[in-house]
Amino acid sequence: MKLILDYSKWRCGGNGKYKLGEGEERLLNKEGFMCAEGQWHMQLGATKGQLLFNPENESIDPLPFSSGVYDINDDENTTTEEKIILLTELLSKEGIELEVINKP
Repeated sequence: MKLILDYSKWRCGGNGKYKLGEGEERLLNKEGFMCAEGQWHMQLGATKGQLLFNPENESIDPLPFSSGVYDINDDENTTTEEKIILLTELLSKEGIELEVINKP
């Protein structure tokens, strides 16, 4: 299995110096940015309605590695490059490949 992380739509890094994207960190925010897990939920069949303004994954089955993804995604002290490495390692433990697209 492969999951894709669209760098151009990624919201991560809290409000720290490594912040990426606009708006609040959510599965999907009103500006159209998504945390890593939000992007993956959509790839696995969730609708925009299920993701929009949904900070607690209500009505969405959690991914088996959710808590680790949140910790990595929201960390204000790691660069996006470090996050990509950590997410790749986390997913590989589940037998999942990570592909990053639209990275400048």
